[in-house]
Amino acid sequence: MSVHFFPAARQVGPAEGLRLAEAGRHLRIAARLLLAAMGEAARRHRTRRHLSALEGHLLRDIGVTRMDAEFEAAKPFWAA
Repeated sequence: MSVHFFPAARQVGPAEGLRLAEAGRHLRIAARLLLAAMGEAARRHRTRRHLSALEGHLLRDIGVTRMDAEFEAAKPFWAA
């Protein structure tokens, strides 16, 4: 008796090929959405960290109080 570790290649019919192509398209879309969300979370984290580091006169220039800046900086990166 022989044991096959890898299944033999099989032919994919046209209907199954279309389903696989559609699944691949959905996977690519999901990957793009995930990367976009990760980029947005990184941007929020970075800008909130920079906001918390601004000096008082710079905060006044942009019309933000220290309390507002600290409140915004304390938000988690996933919060909009």
